[in-house]
Amino acid sequence: MKKLLSFVFIFFNFSLFSCSFNLASQNYEQIKVLKITDGDTIEILNKDNQKEIIRLYGVDTPETLKPRYNDEQLAKYEDQYAKLAKRKLITKIQNNSKIYIQRITKDTYKRTVALVYYNEPFNYSSNSLINSWLIYEGLARVAFIQAESPKKAFYTQTKDQFEYYKTILEIEKVASSKQKGFWKHPISQVFYKKLT
Repeated sequence: MKKLLSFVFIFFNFSLFSCSFNLASQNYEQIKVLKITDGDTIEILNKDNQKEIIRLYGVDTPETLKPRYNDEQLAKYEDQYAKLAKRKLITKIQNNSKIYIQRITKDTYKRTVALVYYNEPFNYSSNSLINSWLIYEGLARVAFIQAESPKKAFYTQTKDQFEYYKTILEIEKVASSKQKGFWKHPISQVFYKKLT
């Protein structure tokens, strides 16, 4: 079973990077990371030398504790896994000299929603796309992306976005079945907010 799951992960990663190749080759840029805000948000310096907030596309990490703001709105393990996701993301970015983004859209907070790669953006290695790596490690769940209704928020607008969505759902299934990261616990003990 482990061999099958490993094959599934490798196959879906190859599929993800194959579809990302077409998408990203049209619009990616090397950036400098200024700050890791949390596990799914970074602040960058873009090619125009402007600061920009980047929200990782299709992923959601747990929220950190903000005293007097959300202390009663966190699940049992939420702060613990939020800090872990942030630490792992910091390490991943610090250990890689080149970081690239591929813009998707803007969110309601005017942040740029993007795919974030390290080193070569078209490398078919299993974890050069940070978005899917976070999901595979059990540090993030699939969120803020859907393919069910074009009338709802976060609808996948292109074939490549749809393929990315299918791929990260499969990666999430693998992470969950292996009980990686926060998947060791019921999801309600990791995320206070329910996805709609």
